[in-house]
Amino acid sequence: MTESVVTQEPSAVRAAMEAELLAVDAIARFKFDDGFQIHHFGETIDNIPNLSPEDTAAFRRIANLLNEPDTESQALDEP
Repeated sequence: MTESVVTQEPSAVRAAMEAELLAVDAIARFKFDDGFQIHHFGETIDNIPNLSPEDTAAFRRIANLLNEPDTESQALDEP
């Protein structure tokens, strides 16, 4: 996102950053809140306005890695 910030209006930059923060918050809730299941995460991510399809896919990949107990320790090491 940072490479395109120069050409965007400040309100668009703010909206994109807020979308990313909401997605990071959803990842944290999924990781640490036992009641926040993978399908809740998917619904949350799908309903974040201004989150690009590429970012949505990236956050879903992270959640899928965290959802697998045998890969949890390496979940954030994926290239």
